[in-house]
Amino acid sequence: MLELLRHLNIRDVHTRLCVIDGPQGVDDSWTSLESPIYLNVPLSQRSRYFQRHRVLRKAIRQWQPDLVHSHLWPTAAAVNAALWGSGIPHLIHIRDTPPAFQERRWQSQVKRRMLAWSLNLRKAWYVAVSHASADYAIQHLAIPKERTRVVLNGVDLAGFLHGKRRTASLRAPIVIGCAGRLVETKGHIYVLRAIASLRREQFDVRLRIAGSGSMRPSLEKESRELGIADFVQIVDYHAEIQDFYRSLDIYVLPSLSSEGLSRSLIEAMASGIPVIATNCEGTSEALRDGEDGIIVRCGESDAIATAIKQLIRDPQLRARLSASARQHAIDALSINRVVSEIEKLYRWISRQTPLSP
Repeated sequence: MLELLRHLNIRDVHTRLCVIDGPQGVDDSWTSLESPIYLNVPLSQRSRYFQRHRVLRKAIRQWQPDLVHSHLWPTAAAVNAALWGSGIPHLIHIRDTPPAFQERRWQSQVKRRMLAWSLNLRKAWYVAVSHASADYAIQHLAIPKERTRVVLNGVDLAGFLHGKRRTASLRAPIVIGCAGRLVETKGHIYVLRAIASLRREQFDVRLRIAGSGSMRPSLEKESRELGIADFVQIVDYHAEIQDFYRSLDIYVLPSLSSEGLSRSLIEAMASGIPVIATNCEGTSEALRDGEDGIIVRCGESDAIATAIKQLIRDPQLRARLSASARQHAIDALSINRVVSEIEKLYRWISRQTPLSP
């Protein structure tokens, strides 16, 4: 989102960032933006629903934007209600495929129905990071297909295309890496099991994970139980993530679900690293199996281990896949392409007849 804002501000589009929560987590990457507006009414506090609604409506009246672009489902629901009666177009970004929408538990069903109801309080437009995420939202939230567009996810590639990389000869130890939030749906545990399997077969491999989240203690415990704790390193995801990718020989995206179209996948592709990814949601829309990387089934550590061995043993395959992936990232998955398409979508929506409830 910050990348999108920075690049839009360079063009003839005036953007302001409105954060429903407070300034927690703000770092130097925000300094290039005009001062964000912090409403300090967290979405996590249900008891503050009416206060949040009033504060949002007041901010919208004061700001009078030509269009509001919201990110993540809780924000989209709150903003759509606040825009009621304003006639201001609302564009909702679909970035994931939450497993909860498919769960049969009554709590999940209630949440899904309430979200669907709030999204349909007034007409909104939708832009998805992949066809898979668009189809998922259309199916589970009943959003209108005719108001949904797809703009494939993209990344500012500048920092990933340059810099010194590890040699292509794969001198031991071989460093395997993955990046992402340390939550169950990211599937890190299957990479740990793949590494353990490879170590038992006498492959001199190491694993580096960049990310933070609630699963870190359990992943550290699992690595100890598998006997590979000395060969696993978990580091925080940081602004210099390009250096992390440059330290890798092979990248693995082991996600189980919730991937609209992974940013880390695009970053690894642009970095010129051979990539292995699971076949969840939008991955195949960025990574062409056998052409840009290797796609394996979700939740299968043996398949990940087999793909890693294939890349270790075949230098020509590594070189071909990484070169193709890098070029594909440049041609189709850059932030510049995303910004151009989003700007065109903004202007097209703004030209439509003002929306009414």
